[in-house]
Amino acid sequence: MTSCEEQPVWLAFSFPPEHEFDTLMDTLQRGERPTLPGVTEQTRKALNTLRSPIVGVSHKDPVFSASILANITLFEPITDQTVLDRALELSQLRQWTDQLPMGIHEVINTQSWQFHPQFRLALLLARGLHQKPLSLLITLPEALTRDRSLNNILKRIHTAGVTILILKQ
Repeated sequence: MTSCEEQPVWLAFSFPPEHEFDTLMDTLQRGERPTLPGVTEQTRKALNTLRSPIVGVSHKDPVFSASILANITLFEPITDQTVLDRALELSQLRQWTDQLPMGIHEVINTQSWQFHPQFRLALLLARGLHQKPLSLLITLPEALTRDRSLNNILKRIHTAGVTILILKQ
C-alpha cells in the first residue's frame, strides 16, 4: 500500500470490542507497532501501513449540543478556512449545513429525534478531516460498513488521498 491509487477504498477488519480504540490510537501515533492479542496478523499489517498523521474516528466519539462548527473544531478557533471547507465537502456535511438557516453555526440538539445517525457520522468524519490526516482509522458497527451513503463518503475521502482503515465492531 504505497500510493493512494493502489489502495482500495477502504480495508475493513474485525476488531474485538475488548480492545480499547484510544489505546490503539496512542500506540500508532507514537509510531509504535501495535501488539494486540486476538487481532489477526492481517489486521496488524494493515495498521502498520497507515501513514502519519493518523486520526481516529470512532462511532462512539461524543457529539455536543453546540454549533456544528464547534463540534468539528472541538471548540478551537478556526485557523484555516480551506481546511474546514475541505472537511465539510469530503464528509458531505455541507449538504446538510447548506439547508440550515445558520449553516455551520446552527446549534444541534443531540437529544432530538431529528438528529439523524448519518448526520452524526458525517460530523465525526468532518471532525477527523479537520485535523488534516493522511490516514483515518475508523471504528464502526459492522452494519454501517455496508451503508451505501457511507461508501460514497469514504470514496470521496480516499480520492482526496487519505488512507482509510475501518475496524468493524
